[in-house]
Amino acid sequence: MKAGPVLYLALEDTGRRLQTRLAKVLGPDDAPVSLTLATACKPLPLGGGADISAWLKHHPGAQLVIIDVLARVRGPSSRDVPPYEADYHALARAKAIADQHGVPFIVVHHTRKATAEDFIDTISGTQGLAAAADSILVLKRIRGKADGILHVTGRDVEEASYALRFAADFGTWQLLDVPVAEVTLGDTRAKILAYVRQHEGATPKEIAYATGLDYGLTKKTCRRMADDAQLDTDGRGAYFLPVADVSRGSAVPGVSHVSVAGQSVEADEDGDMA
Repeated sequence: MKAGPVLYLALEDTGRRLQTRLAKVLGPDDAPVSLTLATACKPLPLGGGADISAWLKHHPGAQLVIIDVLARVRGPSSRDVPPYEADYHALARAKAIADQHGVPFIVVHHTRKATAEDFIDTISGTQGLAAAADSILVLKRIRGKADGILHVTGRDVEEASYALRFAADFGTWQLLDVPVAEVTLGDTRAKILAYVRQHEGATPKEIAYATGLDYGLTKKTCRRMADDAQLDTDGRGAYFLPVADVSRGSAVPGVSHVSVAGQSVEADEDGDMA
């Protein structure tokens, strides 16, 4: 994506909070003028959609619109409209503006607290939201760790999952140099997998000695990991990474610094779009 104007509707924030975030990301650098920040927007069916369209018309080189969050702009729902249809139309309104102007939209939405086998089912609401979107990205935080898993699927993208770590110093998420499985496993399995990654063909006794795990537990866990296709074995007590893990290719390095195109929010406490 080339540089250009961006509209960020930070509808759960204040101008002061946005200033703090920009200072963390940009450091001593001044924020560029190509980002319009706003902390208020009318619901899309009640004038918000027209306001966003007007901003896009005044910024013909716009590259992105971010709505954070959907609940603040979706508008009231009629009791006569089924929940699936209401959710679909709520997101379809934003997509219609994006398609009209040829500008991508990122619409932030909350997930449910309950877990689900399919990450799509963790999206708050009905499947109508996912049906209306071109792509769906779900960030799942791992309790007790700074890591998270980003699940991606969509009409024009290959479904994939990525292990991430939040870099508090920069206020950004970074790709981790480990497979997703390693940060989603329990501590025992994660330790075993990490050791086998560096020592192909290791035996449970070698793993236990090197990691400090109980030998009996290590032996039993290795067998279960092989049954779950998290490890391969030669049948004689040696364990290896699964073929799919070995062939995953070189890892993507973490980002050391992130710059954001934006403008000062000193006069943005009112949330007005400029």
